[in-house]
Amino acid sequence: MISVAKSKTLPVNGPPQSVEEPWDDQADIPIPQWQIDEVRRRLAEYEKNPVGAVTWEELEKEILG
Repeated sequence: MISVAKSKTLPVNGPPQSVEEPWDDQADIPIPQWQIDEVRRRLAEYEKNPVGAVTWEELEKEILG
């Protein structure tokens, strides 16, 4: 993670790149097979019935009232 002191020395176009830096280390973390299977299952379900999907806003409204 970038330090506060280092962030103060970055050029104006630097901070957006610095926000991405912590994620660069995540690329090597393996994804469990059960998660891959679940994403594929959900994608197949969506592809069968895309109209049945709801937006985040719709779901949030339903949950929060």
